Amino acid sequence: MDLGKLLHGRNLLAFPALFLLFKAADVFLNGSNWLWELVVFFPEGIVLVFALALSALCIKQKDKQGFAASVLLLFLAAAFLPANWSAQSQGGLEWQTGTQIKLVAFNTLWWEKQENGMLEYLEPLDADVYLLQEAKNAEEDAQYIKRVFPNHDVAFGSDFVTISKHAIIESSEGRTRGYLKTTLAIGGNNVSVFNVHLNNPVFSHQGGELVRGAFEVKKRQFAELEESTGKSACEIIAGDFNTKPNSKLLDYLKNTFFEADKTRAGLHTSWISKIPLFLIDYAFYSKSISAISYETRQTPFSDHDLIEVKLVLPQAC
Repeated sequence: MDLGKLLHGRNLLAFPALFLLFKAADVFLNGSNWLWELVVFFPEGIVLVFALALSALCIKQKDKQGFAASVLLLFLAAAFLPANWSAQSQGGLEWQTGTQIKLVAFNTLWWEKQENGMLEYLEPLDADVYLLQEAKNAEEDAQYIKRVFPNHDVAFGSDFVTISKHAIIESSEGRTRGYLKTTLAIGGNNVSVFNVHLNNPVFSHQGGELVRGAFEVKKRQFAELEESTGKSACEIIAGDFNTKPNSKLLDYLKNTFFEADKTRAGLHTSWISKIPLFLIDYAFYSKSISAISYETRQTPFSDHDLIEVKLVLPQAC
């Protein structure tokens, strides 16, 4: 088979056709099929890079028809990128009218005895609330955490640490172990904060199930989040969702809450830090809350970026 002849002229129209067929299948399979959840986890940028390579090949071969097909594929790939083409104002308040807080959400990439300086790195960020994931056995370091964060309240879960300048009234972990919920007393209001770490698409944190079982665990975790949120006017749900923006598993959260990353234009990623490919870490908040800023930053401690969000809470929740 002559690959040069195959990748030539009208034959290249097969690629945009296959891409559109993939997107059509996505309408029916996304969020309901365990195998498709793996498919949608591939970075959209791969198609973009492939289309650019095809375009370069067609220019080299002076293939006008092939170049047109590759440009069409390039346009389609770019159109479906999970990017914010413009910053969106999200929230129902003027910034001056409520209580401003700063929240940091960070997957620590497996908690160990904190001798690597991670907590000392986080403390100068001066956040009101830190939501840390992959913090198994962190309770063993409770005294150390209190030394680094004096005058803070701390709540622990099986995989979570929530550190707060504000009083933690109560805390509870989801039965599917997908989140640690804390109720914080902030500015005279009770604010529900969900520190989230959901199952990855391949391996279950709980029982060790692979792929199909892992997907079923994640669906149960999303169902519990839907059941547990939307109960009060001031809620923040943030952390590692192990789910890309194009997954329909996120539909409930996207439709019910605002997304902090929408307040900044661009193509956002949060994993893998050194070669940024995916956005899988999010911060959602009730529509009574306003967002001032959203930032991500790489750290030397994890393959996840740290998410830093400034929010304004209403005077009364």
